[in-house]
Amino acid sequence: MQSRREGFALAATVLAMLVVGAIVTGGFYAASQETQVTRAVTGTDDALYVAETGLNATLGQITAATLSNMADNSMVTGSATSVSVGSTVIGNYVSSVTRINNLYVITAEGTVTRGGMHAGATRTVGAVARIRTADFDRQTAVMIYGDLSVGGTSEIDGNDYYPSGWTGCDLVTNTSAVVSNPGTQISKQGAGQINGSIERETLTSDDFNVFGDITWNELIAMRDKYYAGSTTVGPAPVVTSGVCDTGVLSNWGSGTPTNACFNYFPIIYAAGNLRISSSGEGQGILLVEGDLDISGGFTFYGIAVVKGEIKMTGTGGHINGTTIVYGGGNIDSSSSTRGNSLLQYSSCAIERAVLGSSLSRAVPIFNRSWMDISSIRDAV
Repeated sequence: MQSRREGFALAATVLAMLVVGAIVTGGFYAASQETQVTRAVTGTDDALYVAETGLNATLGQITAATLSNMADNSMVTGSATSVSVGSTVIGNYVSSVTRINNLYVITAEGTVTRGGMHAGATRTVGAVARIRTADFDRQTAVMIYGDLSVGGTSEIDGNDYYPSGWTGCDLVTNTSAVVSNPGTQISKQGAGQINGSIERETLTSDDFNVFGDITWNELIAMRDKYYAGSTTVGPAPVVTSGVCDTGVLSNWGSGTPTNACFNYFPIIYAAGNLRISSSGEGQGILLVEGDLDISGGFTFYGIAVVKGEIKMTGTGGHINGTTIVYGGGNIDSSSSTRGNSLLQYSSCAIERAVLGSSLSRAVPIFNRSWMDISSIRDAV
């Protein structure tokens, strides 16, 4: 006698459908989870990219003058800035700078804005930085390796000075007119004047090639203006439609407070001898690989570093700040000032040139300066 099995095929079919449905549902769930994970990873990667872009931009753009003017334990926060890849905006960052004694904590929080409902991923990165410092100030009008002759009605004045109309300047004392090696000839001819002391100390090549954190070669690499070989120039400020035109090679800024180029401090490098014949003006840091010859009444505010000799003749020129003359490392080199030229010490002109030029920037400290502080932000 055979047993009856009605409905077995239906039950097996239903069970098979349930198993297949569970497998399909599990597959869809796993795929959805993978998609969410991928989207989350992409979002956090984008947020990290935006945050690092903000950190690097802040490090590159904030000036030493801004950092120096911050009060201890104070914070400066910027506004939201967009970051694009190609023509697509992917997010924005908000950066902040906090001063702690002589160190600065710079942070940038990146937020992803693309992706509609999936936007909003954030990452925060930071760096501990300090101001890269350049030290040109020996508190002297002239530091020279070899001989110097002051003739005509020219003058070297070691007393601190800043031009009328400049603000925020404090005068320093205990300055000198000339610093030179023992045995060099620092002499006056005719009506030439040296106002201030002549200091003698053993100078080395480092005094003319290393300036605080900056070397001569690093200065050259940061140049804003470049003259190849020996050349004659006539610098003067260039203002176009009320704006300082920094793209003009002969525009070296201006020491006149009412001029639009008053806050422009280029680093100028001449690869050979440089002759300046102009009644104009300029400012910043002037680097001359060869000899420097100034005439025509040109006025410069800041720092002049001359690897060769310096000659000032005729109507002469004026350098307000400090002048550093290596003379090729030859103690018998002979530099001279004639006419009515003037080499005037000015701590304010030196400071303005250093803080206003591109060499003064926030730089990360060595060893573990970069950090991802996203978790710290989330915990606050």
